[in-house]
Amino acid sequence: PSPGKENQVEPQQITIDTASSAETITEQIPSSTTIEQPAVEATATSDNAAAMGAAGSATTT
Repeated sequence: PSPGKENQVEPQQITIDTASSAETITEQIPSSTTIEQPAVEATATSDNAAAMGAAGSATTT
């Protein structure tokens, strides 16, 4: 079936999108403030988990 295949392709594409999103956020945040740089790593990790959870809807730990 098509839904089954799309379901498996989605999680794989999400992982790539998450990495790209995290890099974009990290580049935009440090440009705004230097103090936020350390927080960027923490935010990127949280964003990654949130994006994966929202997109996966079944990757919550």
